[in-house]
Amino acid sequence: MAVGDFDFSVSRDQIVRGALQKVGAVAIGDPISGEEFNYAVQQLNQMVKEWQTQNIFLWQLVPFTVNTTANQATVSLPVDPVFIGLDSAAWVNGTTHEPIQIISWRDYNDIESKADKGTVEKIALNKMQNGTLYIYPVPTTVVQLRIVGISKLKDWDTATSTGDFPEHWSLALTYNLAALLCDDYGVPSSEERKIFDKAGYFFGRAKASNREGADVVRVRGAY
Repeated sequence: MAVGDFDFSVSRDQIVRGALQKVGAVAIGDPISGEEFNYAVQQLNQMVKEWQTQNIFLWQLVPFTVNTTANQATVSLPVDPVFIGLDSAAWVNGTTHEPIQIISWRDYNDIESKADKGTVEKIALNKMQNGTLYIYPVPTTVVQLRIVGISKLKDWDTATSTGDFPEHWSLALTYNLAALLCDDYGVPSSEERKIFDKAGYFFGRAKASNREGADVVRVRGAY
């Protein structure tokens, strides 16, 4: 079976057009004015940002590798994407990977002897300092770290952008954007209720399939 059989995704423009069609702003195949389209995109981005204030797994896991500097307690992380937390970490010991405990920035600050030297046991992310990683104890040699970071979702800035959502979020995005646009287009109450019901249904279905609990706590504890 071809790889293309598994690559279905919905772009920003398709989500916006679908939402505008559901509120009766445009018919299938009709052009959309630039002003109308830009407003819908703005609403889409604002909606996604608001969702991130809830306990919803709206971020992606990104594996990467960084090297420490001998006798230095900090490591700079990549700036693209922006990391808001850490999911897992290990240091490379020959052919094996030794797990590293991920602690919060607050817990790292509580360590009295941060300058202790030794094998890396704990790391903490201070995202307020451009994604700086703090290591304890401080390694005396160069150590390779293999980390799975949690990155922020990217905005829907381009027409072909698919965001960072898994494909099963496409209907939740389309119907919830339509629900947000109902007031702007004076959708009759009966039709508005149908849109809101479907928006809630698809949102609940998509959210139920997300990762839970531990990831949310870890993201919050990474400051």
